[in-house]
Amino acid sequence: MVVGGGPTGVELAGSIAELARFTLARDFRHIRTQSARVILCEAGSRLLAEFPATLSDYTATALQSLGVEIRLRVSVEQIGSAGVPAGGNRIESENAFWCAGTQAQPAAAWLGVDTARNGGVKVRPDCSVPDHDEIFVIGDVASRIVVYVDWSWARFTYGRGARLIIDEVTLEQQQNTNPAGLVQAHRAVSR
Repeated sequence: MVVGGGPTGVELAGSIAELARFTLARDFRHIRTQSARVILCEAGSRLLAEFPATLSDYTATALQSLGVEIRLRVSVEQIGSAGVPAGGNRIESENAFWCAGTQAQPAAAWLGVDTARNGGVKVRPDCSVPDHDEIFVIGDVASRIVVYVDWSWARFTYGRGARLIIDEVTLEQQQNTNPAGLVQAHRAVSR
């Protein structure tokens, strides 16, 4: 289930349907991909509401041709472990992807977890939620710690020798505290 009929939700629903119908079916013949359902819920009256209506209609047709079930005027306010209450009904789903906006606090409240200073859900380097190995949060709702190394002091204290330190910025740091390698290093030493 994908919640939100904006650009992110439309792209995700289409990608999942395409993977299930074509890629997995071709490469993994023992997986029954025909039983996979992709449901896209949008609270508004059409997909891609911020774009022209002709594009919304085209998108709906393209998604339906991939087998995506589109449910318009269906509001989702909560995602639970046993399914998703949507439009007065409960939709059973093992996976739910929230693409209906970037306000992180509701997602954190639903999960019952602490938020970061930016309101995002705190996640580990693998995007799982601390104390909830079964929950992964990505996109604008997730808040990862990005290590910031300010080497500007090195120019004044170590001069050119600091370049060696900067050029070998902490493989250990990347491996231990930030496996994805998202380290910003401010290189203040002139070359």
